[in-house]
Amino acid sequence: MTQIDFSSKSVEVEVDAIKYPVDVVHFDGDAGFVGIFGLTGGFEGWFSNDPAQVPILARMKVILGSVKIELIRWKRAGWTPPRYGEKK
Repeated sequence: MTQIDFSSKSVEVEVDAIKYPVDVVHFDGDAGFVGIFGLTGGFEGWFSNDPAQVPILARMKVILGSVKIELIRWKRAGWTPPRYGEKK
């Protein structure tokens, strides 16, 4: 069983690949199983707050500790990460 809670609230995150704060939507949850690479327990992530909903950042618990996954490049033609605070 997996529980996922999505928020519609816009927040900002910073990652090394993008030189400004990115407008994202946060989610978190709990994995009630042991998955690939020992994924288990709590996790959270941030998707771009735009129609593309690109994963920008994630944090996951694994058997040995925790893992941080961060967007470092993208190939989506014409897509620019949404800047936090810009009017839509």
